[in-house]
Amino acid sequence: MKHVKNKVSSTTGQTPLIKASIKGHLKVVEYLVCQGGNIDRQDNSGNTGLLRASLGGHLSIVQFLIGQGADINTKNYIVEANALLEAVYWDRLPVVKCLIQNGANIEERDFDVSMQFA
Repeated sequence: MKHVKNKVSSTTGQTPLIKASIKGHLKVVEYLVCQGGNIDRQDNSGNTGLLRASLGGHLSIVQFLIGQGADINTKNYIVEANALLEAVYWDRLPVVKCLIQNGANIEERDFDVSMQFA
């Protein structure tokens, strides 16, 4: 499986690590990272594994990726949202708390949503 760790989908740009983060598959995420998967690689929309795990409310994956040094303030390209904005928008309170405790910028804004409304 070593040869698939950074293989990218031709249509979405998603790596196996991003797909596993979306689905909440912690063991797969851990394995891919241990095999050298790039935790900050962005898909065609600018999403990373951390952004997608935050959106999905997958706290254990968020904690793991932060522990591995994932960039907590990376923004996607579509709405310029970072992991904290995604977690706030989708009402993922445990993820919101984790991100803030780990240094996420609580003053961050996307192009149309302010954290003051959270």
